[in-house]
Amino acid sequence: MPDAALASLTAHTDNQSFHRSSHILELAAGPWADQLSTLFEFPFLQLTERSSIWWHIAAISLSSPIVSPNNVRVIFDHISCWKDAAWTACPSFTSENVSILKKMPLPLWQKRSYRQLSRILHCERAVKIMRHSDQITPDLVETLEVLPVQCRYKTTTDKLVAPAEAQLIGKLFSHRSNEELVTLAQALKNTPDRKSFWNKARDQFVEQADQLAVPPSIDDPRVEPVVTFKRLQELSSEFNNCMSEVYRLECMSGEYAIFVFHSDHDDEKVVIGVSPRIGSQPVVTEVKGKNNSDPSTSTMKDIRKIFLSHGFKFEEEEPAHLYCRLDHDLNYLAAHDDPAGIERRVEKAMDRVKRLHAVTSG
Repeated sequence: MPDAALASLTAHTDNQSFHRSSHILELAAGPWADQLSTLFEFPFLQLTERSSIWWHIAAISLSSPIVSPNNVRVIFDHISCWKDAAWTACPSFTSENVSILKKMPLPLWQKRSYRQLSRILHCERAVKIMRHSDQITPDLVETLEVLPVQCRYKTTTDKLVAPAEAQLIGKLFSHRSNEELVTLAQALKNTPDRKSFWNKARDQFVEQADQLAVPPSIDDPRVEPVVTFKRLQELSSEFNNCMSEVYRLECMSGEYAIFVFHSDHDDEKVVIGVSPRIGSQPVVTEVKGKNNSDPSTSTMKDIRKIFLSHGFKFEEEEPAHLYCRLDHDLNYLAAHDDPAGIERRVEKAMDRVKRLHAVTSG
């Protein structure tokens, strides 16, 4: 008797034997319809009265580059057990993996997909994923083949919607060692959803790019340019801030640069952020010590002298920046009525107005 998959394909055919049988063969056999029609006699009862497992066995046998098409007739004429038929059609089938044929619905696949299936049947991880899947499709088979072996977990494949994504994962991490891929696989499979999966993949990949863009040169032994991601991470930890997360991509692309200033005064150390925003000149946008504290007056004086002498500007002295910050200050006063907060904001605004007058009247 036909199984549920085959029965669903016959439900809408008419009562005439020729049209029914031909239509079933066309729908169920797909790319193999013509070849199967030459191997089985009309009305193809040797196929239509068997389950979808046998249909796939026929296609698997025909997809083999070394097996004669007549082998299909031998299987159907002389083998009654579908497991024995599967082992005859493809030696890669074993008692451990042959049950996956039950999860392969019709219509039949392309030759390429069956050959991919025969290759991944040797992988225990791939077989385990297929055994625990609701159904096995050509896309799942291709995903399993192109995904790195270390990453073959069901919780991983469930988050991928196309084989191309699995191929991208393989390309992104193709230069990693086996040990590194095992660590990567664990990180990816433990993500709770698709968004977290790709965020984790992005983080893992970007960490490979240790080299940052070379910042503008400053000829002073107290100024250290940060040129590697590893150094940026070290400084982020030392200064207890999030600059390695916030600025890493900008530092890689050259949109931002970070320096470390080693002061002669009490061994003070500060980090300096630079951006080429104003007039294509490097602009100092931030100067902070540990825990985002402000540097001492003497250290700030040294930094200003060094950076100004090398053609840098300071954002806090640029009229456009001061106008922008004062706009924020005035918006704050319009939206808040807390006396303490207002007092602090007015104090900052007064300082900015003073500096704005100084730079615009000079």
